[in-house]
Amino acid sequence: MISFPLLAEQWPERFDESIDEQGNSFFRLNGDEFVYILDDTTQINETAEKIISLFKKPFHFVNYEFFSSISMGISIYPEHGKDIEQLLVSADMALYSAKKNKGNQYSIYQVKMKGLNDKGLMMESKLYNAIKENTLELYYQPKMDIRTDRLVGMEALLRWKDPELGFIPPDQFIPFAEDCNLISEIGEWVLRNALHQINKWNEKYKVDLKVAVNISPIHFQEANFIERLQSIIQETKVDPKNLEIEITEMSMMNYNQHLIDKIKSIKQLGITISVDDFGTGYSSLGYLKEFPVDALKIDRSFIVNMQDGKSGVAMVSAIITLAHALNLEVVAEGVESLEELEILKAHNCEYVQGYLYSKPLSTEEFSKKIEEYLL
Repeated sequence: MISFPLLAEQWPERFDESIDEQGNSFFRLNGDEFVYILDDTTQINETAEKIISLFKKPFHFVNYEFFSSISMGISIYPEHGKDIEQLLVSADMALYSAKKNKGNQYSIYQVKMKGLNDKGLMMESKLYNAIKENTLELYYQPKMDIRTDRLVGMEALLRWKDPELGFIPPDQFIPFAEDCNLISEIGEWVLRNALHQINKWNEKYKVDLKVAVNISPIHFQEANFIERLQSIIQETKVDPKNLEIEITEMSMMNYNQHLIDKIKSIKQLGITISVDDFGTGYSSLGYLKEFPVDALKIDRSFIVNMQDGKSGVAMVSAIITLAHALNLEVVAEGVESLEELEILKAHNCEYVQGYLYSKPLSTEEFSKKIEEYLL
């Protein structure tokens, strides 16, 4: 049980017993989920707003500021359940609804939520179990240096195949993971497993390959992300130069000094930074000179358009010229034909990924791919 006196002792400027003057109690359900039992249902909205207000300012601990948010789902006895189990189910459905609004929100259960949220709750539960039971899987797509036709690394791509639902595309479950606050755990799982694997390959085959991992914008909002990243690097004993972190252009559109400082901290660890899906954000190019990035990854849509004539080729050529003027390397994504490859070579693109060389491969399949390039 979490008591308000304990919270008041740790953060006296934030928590006091006035919010709980009727003697209601907090109980920890699991992980970061808590249950608050309120006797007086006439005070539900007022109490919820008061709790939310506690999280609108940063918490100070030692010499650091930590930002947090809270989502609450509320169920009322006996309208929403006649026993604890049903009340918790109803509150969980309301919580799912609140989470969709991105934090510091509360939602009171409504009967119509059942049909709308059953699928979401099932997906959240399955995804949580997939993380817990380590049933997610990483596939790897080769990254080729087209100047030397040499394998230089790979991008780690997350795959999820549920026993009942089958294969679930990343563009479905990744946004869902961000909505239900599972993306941090998934991101750490991907980093840890990708780094373990790159170490195994580099040691086994006596090579110096680099693995690229896409990081959600949500990670950059977390106060201790850099510390967790350092911890994973130390745990896996990987050389930071063998890790490349990809940031989508969309996450950089509304850039600020906080994000720039986070990326600089990552760079200081010796990690490479690239901008993924470049060209899809429709943002000002001003951020490119502000961010300490190393490479641009041209989105597949631009590569396809090269086949439409001079305008498509001119666009890709302009991106490559811009990148080189900023001392950035260029990776072309989704290259599928020799014609596309020759155009990219002619315009001095350094690296490519795509089905021309290989589809994403399982760990075992990628091991064979490395062996092929070593022969």
